[in-house]
Amino acid sequence: MLATYQKRKPHREEGHRAAVNRRDLLTAYATLGELIQHLRVTAGLSRRALGGQTDLTEITIRFIETGKREPHPATLAKLLRSSSMKTLPELAKAAGLGDRVGEYP
Repeated sequence: MLATYQKRKPHREEGHRAAVNRRDLLTAYATLGELIQHLRVTAGLSRRALGGQTDLTEITIRFIETGKREPHPATLAKLLRSSSMKTLPELAKAAGLGDRVGEYP
């Protein structure tokens, strides 16, 4: 009998923090970018797909998620166009990451 070998496909969230309930949110995410990444990955979106929904570039999204750039208020407003980011203001406030997320046009 021949053994078949399959390459193990990495789980979509490997390298990312696993989903957490809201109670644990305060300790799970240290930055707004990490929270944005969590919401994007949970929704099954690539950076390109999120960029297409929000008129942002992949690089802008990556810089925000990795902490290389803080999101500008106009950028946050664009992110909130995506249905995957609809809970961002509430979760950011609960995590102490910003009370003003979602207050921009």
